Amino acid sequence: MQREIQAARVLAGFSFGLGLTELLAPGWLGRATGAFLSPTLLRAYGLREIGSGALTAVNPPAGLWSRVAGDVLDVGTVATRLRSGERRRIAVTLGMLLGVMALDVWVARKTTRRRRWF
Repeated sequence: MQREIQAARVLAGFSFGLGLTELLAPGWLGRATGAFLSPTLLRAYGLREIGSGALTAVNPPAGLWSRVAGDVLDVGTVATRLRSGERRRIAVTLGMLLGVMALDVWVARKTTRRRRWF
């Protein structure tokens, strides 16, 4: 159980860092990922990410499942940009998002399975 809680803390920290980046540098993040999403949308996603990180810190299973829901939203949003001229960069971004989502699902399942939070 200790490993899962430790992994949840790392993922909560990742949420805070990503959320701050989305809030403070949405233009840079849009260019870096190739998604070129609206700065307002990226800031909203940043607030969501910070909220997931905070929830993960106090209730790991609920927070991790909120991260998974956010991952699904992120993948769907970025996938809409596949028809742009930045296909290669978008494909790399989607690969990273799917990798993080797989980790989130794995840790959420492990954490939920061990303790009956719901």
